[in-house]
Parts: sequence; structure tokens; C-alpha cells
Amino acid sequence: MRRLWLLIGLPLVAAAAVFAANNRTAAPIDLWPFGITIDVPVFLLVLGTLAVGLLLGGAFVWVKLIGWKLRARRNDRRIADLERDVATLRQPPTVSVSSPPAAA
Repeated sequence: MRRLWLLIGLPLVAAAAVFAANNRTAAPIDLWPFGITIDVPVFLLVLGTLAVGLLLGGAFVWVKLIGWKLRARRNDRRIADLERDVATLRQPPTVSVSSPPAAA
């Protein structure tokens, strides 16, 4: 896993660093309803938007995984209960021998 990160992650980090170094010019961002204009470097705008998108995507996946984990835990409990029932049903029945009825 570490080698995979090195193989994929390092080139991406290098590309982001080169992108940041080449795009340091300011871009105006107008916050329309408030009438505020902010000058932000282009690399910060692009990489910040990418970071926010990654965080939101991770949050959505995490929320979806919570439902799957809860369902899996509930199914594990149900399987354990059913296996316990099967084990009790597979035990040989106990036959009680009763004495024959008394003759009158």
C-alpha cells in the first residue's frame, strides 16, 4: 500500500506544487450578496476547491458506509441467532421412556 501511495501520490503532489508555483496571480472573487471582493491566488482557488470537493465526497461516502455497517452488524447478529437455533435443532431428541399403563 505504501508503494502504491508513492507511485500515485508523489507525482500528484509534485504536479500540485508545480501548478501552485506557476499560478500565483490573483483572481478576484466577488461575494455577490455582500458586495465584498477578495483577491485570491489562482492556485489557492483551484486547489482549495479540489480539497473541499474531496472532503465533501469523503463525508458522503462515510455517511453511506454507516448504513452498510449497521446493516452488516444487524445481519451478523441474526446469523448468530439462526446458527444457535440450528445447533439446538441438530441435537438428537431426548426420548423419555415411560412405563406402560397399568392393566386393569
